[in-house]
Amino acid sequence: MIQRYVPILIILIILAATSLFNVKYAVVAAEGEISRIEQEIEAERWRLRTLEADWAHLARADRLAAQARALGMAPATLERVVEARQIGDYRLLQLARQPRQAELPEGDLLEFRVKPVTAFALPSLSGRTDPLGQGW
Repeated sequence: MIQRYVPILIILIILAATSLFNVKYAVVAAEGEISRIEQEIEAERWRLRTLEADWAHLARADRLAAQARALGMAPATLERVVEARQIGDYRLLQLARQPRQAELPEGDLLEFRVKPVTAFALPSLSGRTDPLGQGW
């Protein structure tokens, strides 16, 4: 009677060994994937630290002040504040946000945005100097 179950047991043992073999290599592949992802994470962390160092270098106050002087920029003062009515008509500025359509002679529709020309009347800034004595 035992001889009758021997082939079935051998088949079951072979199936178990094959399954164990497949599971083992699936685990090895998963560990390799985890290792690769951890290396990518470390590379991104290194890249982030490098970008933070670059940003800290570029955003230094003395460097920004030197660039502002080179560009002829002046610090903001209360005399430079203007009233909203001096900037122009707000409704005209809204036109730039709304697309307009025009029909071409061929029948195609063309969508464009109107960008208004506004005149800025800023008489309060002409001829003034800032506390450092630099003219605007």
